[in-house]
Amino acid sequence: MPNGEALYLYRRSRSVFVNQQNEQLTVNGRYVPSCVSVGGRRYDTRMDVKRELAAQFRAGLAMLSDCVEKCPDDLWTSPSPRIDEGDRIIYRSFWRIAYHAVYFTHLYLGQGEDAFAPWPGRRPAWYEEMWHKPWALEPFEFPEAAEPPARNEVLEYIAYLDAQVGPILDSLDLESSDSGFPWYPNHSKLAHELLNLRHLQGHVGQLSEILLAKEIETRWISR
Repeated sequence: MPNGEALYLYRRSRSVFVNQQNEQLTVNGRYVPSCVSVGGRRYDTRMDVKRELAAQFRAGLAMLSDCVEKCPDDLWTSPSPRIDEGDRIIYRSFWRIAYHAVYFTHLYLGQGEDAFAPWPGRRPAWYEEMWHKPWALEPFEFPEAAEPPARNEVLEYIAYLDAQVGPILDSLDLESSDSGFPWYPNHSKLAHELLNLRHLQGHVGQLSEILLAKEIETRWISR
């Protein structure tokens, strides 16, 4: 890689080099223009993967925040049926789904287990075992009578994570073949972050459907 002026992507499948001085990009030795003109407008053909990931994580967190903001008080605290999954008992009330979504987005955003830094604004002594290895507890598994966090508490957590998305993603080695989490073997770090996005959006969709059943519309945010 010449003097840090080239970017090597897709290490295992192809050679892609970008020379920042003359804006030349080569794929498997063939020249591809880094800028193309369409209808008089110039477009950069080089994709900043971390920037695009950050935009989609922020959009997903904004949609999660919208769901939390619009949830009526009685729906926020209403109990959910007990679900026995054999080795654990879970409850999926609205607040638990919301907290589970932001918590795991936070946990999985980093390079791995050891990179995780607990939310500084968390409630003191509130299920502290959730924030440290071996992750023996998560919001779906809180006792049935657990005191729900206030909506503004969850909104503060979402806002905190939103501010961390850029710095955390900037620090990642997306070319790593290791997800950083042993329960996700055979996942590269990039694949794991895409899985993280899908997990977040899946729960946003879940919350949106719960609200829609109450005739409460939520926003779609593309980026």
